[in-house]
Amino acid sequence: LEVVLPTDLTLKGFCYTAIIEPTNFYYAVRQTIQFCRGQLKGEWENHLFPESNPKQRRRLFNCSRFVLAGHVTIVAVSLALGLWLLPLLITCGRFYGSWLFYLCNNTQHVGLQDKVPDFRLCCRTVILSPFPRFLYWQMNYHTEHHMYAAVPCYNLGKLHKLVKEDLPHCPHGLIEAWSQIIAILKRQKTDPEYQFVAELPKPG
Repeated sequence: LEVVLPTDLTLKGFCYTAIIEPTNFYYAVRQTIQFCRGQLKGEWENHLFPESNPKQRRRLFNCSRFVLAGHVTIVAVSLALGLWLLPLLITCGRFYGSWLFYLCNNTQHVGLQDKVPDFRLCCRTVILSPFPRFLYWQMNYHTEHHMYAAVPCYNLGKLHKLVKEDLPHCPHGLIEAWSQIIAILKRQKTDPEYQFVAELPKPG
């Protein structure tokens, strides 16, 4: 597994993502339509939903069709009733105001090792308070998500409690996480090959 790291972690990139992100909206719509048509593209999608498991594929396709039909209905009804603000807030939500997603999502792998078999070395779990954790679908427990990808997002907190003694230090909050990331990025400016190696607990 090769983890793809985000490349634009500049202030300009943050402002662009926080205020308006048309590419995010475009790719979300395109992928939803692709799934609605029963198409999977790329190695990763076919790995998660293999041909050998048609039932799992059908669930993905049907869920995408339900989502698309729901948004089309919201847009159509809202425009018919003159409630243009409703689809702007619901359907176009991925188009703007993504600052919290940016701050959470870019903590997942930045600065850590790549092409290593131990997910504790290439993923970062960040302990968040309940509200941002809920908005982020518990994906702040990112090491656990990679270790046990079949665990539903709503159970990742329970999983964290079971495995936390085997994890490296998990930053508490976005400030600590980003302080660590910024320090790594600063060092990489003078040492491009540098990757942060998390200290793993000693086997007990």
